[in-house]
Amino acid sequence: MEKKCPTWTNGSSYEGNHVNGLREGKGKFINANKISYEGEFIGNNLTGQGVCIWPDGKKYEGTWHQNMMHGKGTFYFPDGRIYTGEYNKDVKEGFGTMTWPNGKKYEGSWQKGKPHGRGTITFTDGKTREGEWVAGNRVRWADCCLLYTSPSPRDQRRPRMTSSA
Repeated sequence: MEKKCPTWTNGSSYEGNHVNGLREGKGKFINANKISYEGEFIGNNLTGQGVCIWPDGKKYEGTWHQNMMHGKGTFYFPDGRIYTGEYNKDVKEGFGTMTWPNGKKYEGSWQKGKPHGRGTITFTDGKTREGEWVAGNRVRWADCCLLYTSPSPRDQRRPRMTSSA
């Protein structure tokens, strides 16, 4: 394994280990858009544990597989939100927790990057409530009924009977 520090004409640079001309092992890569990654490489790909920082303030610390967030990690958003949980090919998938700067928190299942399935909300006052989400929308609280359903005939308001005196 040899250590190199090449810089490309587009401004990208890499400092770290190489094997047969490929980034391999630990290293630091900065691309032309000033996105930096420091961590493990396999065959030129971000694979293993690493930290990626974007110029706009986003940051991901966790597991990578073939240049994608994959496995467990923590993503820090510029607005102060923090997601800690599982990723599948750059998408929040599995179990995770999103925390907002005001203290609100969602902890539960994620699918296609959105809350989906069972989860618990912690409100800013510290109270918690369990519910069920579909594609990012809460459809019911665990202790209540569905929120988004088509009305059944029995739910329809019946005409009032009035008597004339």
